[in-house]
Amino acid sequence: MASPKHYDDFIVPYSKMVTDMVHKSGLMVYAHMCSLVEPMLSMGCYNKMGIDLFETLSEPPVGNVKSIEDAFSKIDPEICTRGNIGLDALLKETPEQIKERSFKIMETAEKMGRKHILAASDYLFYETPEENVHAMCEAVKEFNNI
Repeated sequence: MASPKHYDDFIVPYSKMVTDMVHKSGLMVYAHMCSLVEPMLSMGCYNKMGIDLFETLSEPPVGNVKSIEDAFSKIDPEICTRGNIGLDALLKETPEQIKERSFKIMETAEKMGRKHILAASDYLFYETPEENVHAMCEAVKEFNNI
């Protein structure tokens, strides 16, 4: 994991140069930072990088953001976010709990005017119950009246 100083000195300026070049080509930039994104989130590092899609803003034990509300308040609203259902939850919780968790994330994103893609906080483990993945998909369908 890179330190906050390393982010400020190297990652942010070089990422910004790359994203500027990518944007000039009419393309978009996606950044996947799993696990511990604080304090870089609070420092505004991801906002300064010029990215279009950021993943993931996970609460403990998977990540270290205080809450999805707190994370949304710190990241530029022009940046689309993705993820937020912890792999631990997908492994251990019931489909009903996953559905409820999914609704909470989507409701928060809507309330805060955020562009958000509901997904797991990272790639799924092989042991992830299929029913829990279906529960996430069903929540999206119900939330969007599909």
